Amino acid sequence: GGEIHLDSPDYEVRDAARLLDWLAARPEIRTDAAGDPKVGVVGGSYGGGLALLLAAQDRRVDAIVPMITW
Repeated sequence: GGEIHLDSPDYEVRDAARLLDWLAARPEIRTDAAGDPKVGVVGGSYGGGLALLLAAQDRRVDAIVPMITW
């Protein structure tokens, strides 16, 4: 089985940061600098909370639109 890690920077933010890594490696994605994709994060409810956590922990996030967090 698996474990749920709610609101966990050690797990959920790390997973979202890996998506930013993947975007940064894509040739069709515009970047601010090497390894820094131009990216905004939109999320509602739990996704809005994750957008806040990710932006607080990863400087590559350029904009966030958190809606009705948690």
